Amino acid sequence: MVDLACAQETQVLDRFFETLAMCEDKVTYGPKSVEIALREMAIETLLISDKLFRAKDVEKRKYYVRMHDRAIRDGLKVVVFGSMSAAGQRLNNLTGVAAILRYEFV
Repeated sequence: MVDLACAQETQVLDRFFETLAMCEDKVTYGPKSVEIALREMAIETLLISDKLFRAKDVEKRKYYVRMHDRAIRDGLKVVVFGSMSAAGQRLNNLTGVAAILRYEFV
């Protein structure tokens, strides 16, 4: 089961980086950019690290939980990355939150 989750994480993150290389306006990362894309319904897939749900800062933790819950409520695909997996560590190096977009969004 763990191998399946890691494979899905790797596949989604690889897709993120491939899209970034081909058209950087079809992906976004960082809390503010992802929040704006979420508000504008531009997100196809939300990538978020479970590390953000364990932040020591309670407000920061609530912020990411709300972001996750809103994406679920809006029917978006959400992939929560384990921070110990290789893909999760790569995502954490990229701020811990990113998105593949439905369309180019600047």
